[in-house]
Amino acid sequence: MRQRIIAFIRSPHLVYLGSSVIGRLGSIFLIPLYTRALSREEFATVSLAGTVQSLLMLLLSLGLTAGISKVYFDTPKGEAPEGPVGVIARGVVGLVASFSLVLSLAIWALWPAGGVAGFTQHQALLVVVAGAGSALTAIPDVWYRAKRMAMWSATVNLLLFGLNVGLALLYVVKLGRGLDGVLEATATAAAVMGAWGLVFTFVILRRGSSTAVQAGGLGRAIRFSMPFVPHHLASWVFSVGDRWALVSMGQLETLGLYSLGQQLASPLSMVSTSINEVEVAVMGQAFRERGVAELGPQLTRGLRRYLGLTGLAYGGLLLLLPILQFVLGPKFQAGLWLVPFVGLAGIIDSAYLPPVNVLYYAARTKWIPMITITAAVFSIAAAAGLAALFGLVGLIVARILSALARVGLCVLLAKRAIREEAPNSPEISSG
Repeated sequence: MRQRIIAFIRSPHLVYLGSSVIGRLGSIFLIPLYTRALSREEFATVSLAGTVQSLLMLLLSLGLTAGISKVYFDTPKGEAPEGPVGVIARGVVGLVASFSLVLSLAIWALWPAGGVAGFTQHQALLVVVAGAGSALTAIPDVWYRAKRMAMWSATVNLLLFGLNVGLALLYVVKLGRGLDGVLEATATAAAVMGAWGLVFTFVILRRGSSTAVQAGGLGRAIRFSMPFVPHHLASWVFSVGDRWALVSMGQLETLGLYSLGQQLASPLSMVSTSINEVEVAVMGQAFRERGVAELGPQLTRGLRRYLGLTGLAYGGLLLLLPILQFVLGPKFQAGLWLVPFVGLAGIIDSAYLPPVNVLYYAARTKWIPMITITAAVFSIAAAAGLAALFGLVGLIVARILSALARVGLCVLLAKRAIREEAPNSPEISSG
């Protein structure tokens, strides 16, 4: 055990954990401010804006950022990956710029005066800016993570943290702009970091190849990445569909409390994400050197590590609960009881990542959308039905059941993929 702890400390895991925590720490750090400056309904709107921003980050690029790490690892040893990766990055920039412009013009021309889902035209445009900036920021971030440049990734997230906090204090505290100020701070921070994504694409990744090769490389990357669009879309529905179910029921005040519970439990997803930043590269290297047969042991190792480390983080989160009641605004303290249950679902969710990585490297990417779409449908049905009957308790039960269903299906299909590709794998045949 002692050797494992030392190995973990010396590995990039802690740097990636710090990177993930720093990048999302702004939203957590600002909770005391927001729970005092905003109503429950306004806090719910901020939460919904975050869900739309994450969706736009995917849709504006058509998922093409998924091709960056694939192209990087497909580049033969001895060849510079900047050229082929630069082709993909420029494709991302073109897609994000085009779709953002069209969407912004549509909002400007067609948005109803009364708003949509609680968003004014101004707020909707801010969300588009935030989504576009996030999509462009993903270019250098994916590059750093593929190259395992943990400190550079942490630096990007540190800058994002500083911008989010500083701008929120400016807009909300100094200028007193309330909900608009929260969204303006998020959009401005994303725009600044998106500008760095542009500089990175056209300066750092400046080395390219001929036009024919560029077109061929971009086409292959699009064909590879497109199956991830329905996958990530379904994952988005799985992750936030319960919030929008509350919106459809007109329960924005309840959503404010539920969103707070999810936000307070978000460090668990930070832990699992940081683990995955290292493990996906480790698995990719093992696959490159020893083939599909090595994915079986990597799957077993990954499940133990993800569940174990997120479990430790969960224990730490429970110890902090008594302190949190003094941090939150009075009208939000009633949502603290949700944190342990949302956190339990977060532990289960972490076990979804290792089998997805197996399917990725075993060239079963077409299975991934099937898994996530099935899980999303189940999640929405469970959330709508149980929330209508039991309110927040029903939402929590639906969340846990949906996580169990998705993880179980994904693990079964990952083992099937290894059996089909490497039938003599000791890890699988012994199971």
